[in-house]
Formats: sequence, structure tokens, C-alpha cells
Amino acid sequence: MAAADEPAVAGLFLSSFSGKLAAMLREHRAAAAEVLAAAALRSGDAWVAETDEVVGLVTFQDQKRPWYAHGEWRLARCRLPWWRALRVTLFAVVFHAVDFPPSELYLETMAVSPAERGKGHGGRLLEFADGEARRRGRRSVSLYCIRDNPRARALYERHGYGVVRSVDLWWCSFLLGFRVTDMMRKALPRA
Repeated sequence: MAAADEPAVAGLFLSSFSGKLAAMLREHRAAAAEVLAAAALRSGDAWVAETDEVVGLVTFQDQKRPWYAHGEWRLARCRLPWWRALRVTLFAVVFHAVDFPPSELYLETMAVSPAERGKGHGGRLLEFADGEARRRGRRSVSLYCIRDNPRARALYERHGYGVVRSVDLWWCSFLLGFRVTDMMRKALPRA
């Protein structure tokens, strides 16, 4: 992902994650999408899939970061009033602060434009994730999939991911807009 991709990635977040963004900040979804796009660019580990335009995105966490490293307060505060920036920051911390072993590459975000779904972009992004994990010397790739997203789950299962644990986020479901998420993992064959 390059700086020039940021507006297209914000649009991708807006079209792909409208439910999550509505839970995060109903009246300011576009601003929330801009914050997430800026955070993806700042992470340095975001990759886009392009045809004539950006049609997909994948971001990784190469190593576990402390929970507070996921807050996007400064980015959010530039675009939103402080109370809405606080909500976006809390959402980012809860949603992205995850635990995974050092032998694993964590696939933090994957999005494909709704207009481009069913054309193989998601599968190519997952294949890219496998290759990136191998390149970095990892033995597996993990991700979280919201339980009520059967289309994404089916894609992950077709590509060798299996559920390793479920997490009930009852205590913050009001903030996230969903309650149960499943950690899925794919072991990579040894070379």
C-alpha cells in the first residue's frame, strides 16, 4: 500500500465493512474509514490488490504489539471530535489487540470490494498471505472471522483454515457490533 492508495482503501473499508463502521461510529463512517486507512498505511504492513483500481486489501501483524499500540487516537482526533475519536480508538484497541505465537503471521484485516467478490481476489490475497508467512519464516497464518460472516468463513475454510477457538466478546459487543468471533489458523506445509 502506498500513500496514493489511502483514499481508495478508505473507500474499500467503507464498502466492505459498513456494519463494523456503523457499530464504531454510525454518523461518521467515512471518517472512521479514513482513520482505518491511515492506520493501515502507517502500519507498514498493508498490501493492496489492484485491477484498474484497488479491489482488495490485506494487512498483517508480524509480531504481537502491546494493546496500547493499536489505539489510533492521534489519527482519529485529526478527523473527529474527541468523544468520537475515543470510540474509534477503543474499537481499534479491542478489535486489533490479539495474541498469537511468534511462529505465526497474523492476518489482521482482509477486505475485497463488494463489486469484486466472487472473482478470485480473496483467494489470491490468502495465497499472498501464505507466501508472505513463508518468506518471513512463519509456520502458520491466523486470523479472526466474525461468526455471523458465513461467506468469509467459507472462503477461509476452502483455503485450509480451521477454527481453533471462539471468543465471546459480550463485554464489548455494544462497541463492536458483534459478539462472537472465531480464531482460525492455517498450518503451512514445511518446505
